[in-house]
This record gives sequence, structure tokens and C-alpha cells, in this order.
Amino acid sequence: MKEKIKQLMDLKDRNKINWEQFKEEVNLILDSTNENPVQSNNFNSNNNINVNQVSQINQIPIIQSQTIDLSNQKPIVEIKNLTKHYKGREKSAINNISFNIYEGRFHAFIGANGAGKTTTIKSIIGAYSKYKFSGQILINGKPNDHLEVKKIIGYIPEDAKFPKKMILKDYLYVMTRLSGLSSSESKKKVNTILRDLKLESLKNKKPYNFSSGQKKRVLLAQSLIHDPKILIMDEPAANLDPIARHDLFDSLVNLQKQGKAIFISSHILDEIGKYANQCTILDGGEVVFDGAIRSSDDLVNLYKQYVKKG
Repeated sequence: MKEKIKQLMDLKDRNKINWEQFKEEVNLILDSTNENPVQSNNFNSNNNINVNQVSQINQIPIIQSQTIDLSNQKPIVEIKNLTKHYKGREKSAINNISFNIYEGRFHAFIGANGAGKTTTIKSIIGAYSKYKFSGQILINGKPNDHLEVKKIIGYIPEDAKFPKKMILKDYLYVMTRLSGLSSSESKKKVNTILRDLKLESLKNKKPYNFSSGQKKRVLLAQSLIHDPKILIMDEPAANLDPIARHDLFDSLVNLQKQGKAIFISSHILDEIGKYANQCTILDGGEVVFDGAIRSSDDLVNLYKQYVKKG
């Protein structure tokens, strides 16, 4: 039985089966050996088995109140007991929140207006100094204010602003040069990004005059210049028409398949639920749910369950 569970763990780690399929298979294995089944409430949101209520699993040593980690994957971002308080406000914008972000996962970050999503995102990307919040944010094992972590984060803000007189290929060239690439490397990188994001037809036009959807694709192109491990986005699909939204999410899914972590805040649950396989829900500045999801229905139901009305 131990070997069968290890095989299932390997399939899950390689995204061959999802979290719910994994739970069901483990339950079947345990049932077949007359052991106590591992019910869904014995699985926590970090993809672990909580064995407080499971006395024995055949041939697997158990320590009471121990949690067995079923994922060998190390998180790319670790948020630990993060609290941010704005001067003049009685309540903290975010209060003692903790969750992880993993490479290769499409992570939905949702909550009502004022729940603390943007504050959390700004904290992760380093918009606040480390003295402006309490808790810890680690990116690839290093504090988020470390220079090295800037190389592995791509950030796409909600609003897009560009120089009025600069054409797209020149704008991206300047961004690549600022990232430390040589002139020849920059030209090659710009051409690759323009091709991959289907922006070649716009390369001699000015992003300042682009549509909202085109501007978001330029921001995505800019964020990919240094080949980051994680893309962080705050409402990237806001004000986009249906075709532009589809194109944006299609690009994000392709990047996820390349192993990048996609961390995205959104209010449009049925849309983001089509793509996300991980979810963190904030309500009133606190994490009320953090775990795996399978569908847009899962996301909508979880939101209704955990987010207070009014």
C-alpha cells in the first residue's frame, strides 16, 4: 500500500492527476486494506494529509498530531504571518496571513473589494519597505527585498502607462537593456517576445495609443524580459473585451505549462476558475481558504461559503 500511495504522490507532483483524484485514490487504497479511510477533511489546503484523526496507515510510521507532506515541491513564494497596517486606520489591511505559491500552478487570489488583495501583492513585489509590514515574505528562499529575487518576479499592474512617443520595439528594447542584457541580446529577446505574444504587427506602433487589451499584452511582454519564475498580476483582465481576455489567458496558460507560477487577483470568478488549480481567498484582511480547486464551480461555491456578505 505504501508503494501505491508513493506512486500516486508522484503522479500528482507531475500534474498527471489533480488533488481530488489523489484523495479519492488514497481513500480506495485505504478502504481496500480495511484501514481508516482518509476523509476529505483530513486533507489540508497545502496538499498534506492531516493524520491527527488517522491512527494508522499500513507500514507508514505515524506520529500523533503529525502532518505528512505529500508534495516534494518547494514553494517559490512563502508568506508567513504577514500583517500590514495603514496609518490612520483602526483595522489592519491584512492580518497575520500565511500561504504559499508554487511553480507551475495557476493561483487565483480572490476576495471582495477591500479584502487586502492589492496590499498583499504590493507587499510581495516590494512596494513597501520591510519596515512597513510585519511577518516574512520569502521568494525562492530569500527575503523579498533581496536583489536576487527581483530577477525571478514578473509584475503586471492593473493600470498601463507608456511613453507617448516611443514605438513598441524601442520600448521593449530599452526595458531589456535596463534589465542588463547586451545590445545584441536585447534585440534577439525583443524579437522572440514579439513573436511569442503575437505582437509583431504592432512593433512599429506606439503602445500609448493601443487598446486596453494590447496594452496588457505589452505589460506581459515587458514582464517576461528577464524570464521570471513567477508572474504576479492585479486584475489584469479589467476593462478588456472578450477576445482580448481570451488572448491574455491563453498566453498565461502557455506560460504556466512552461513551469511558471501564475498568481492573479480577479473579481471574475467563473472566468478565472476555468484556469486556476490553486486558490487563496481573503476576507476582511484574513485568509479564509487556501487550497486546490478543480473548476469555476468550485471557486464560486468556495467564495459563497467563506466570504461574508455585506
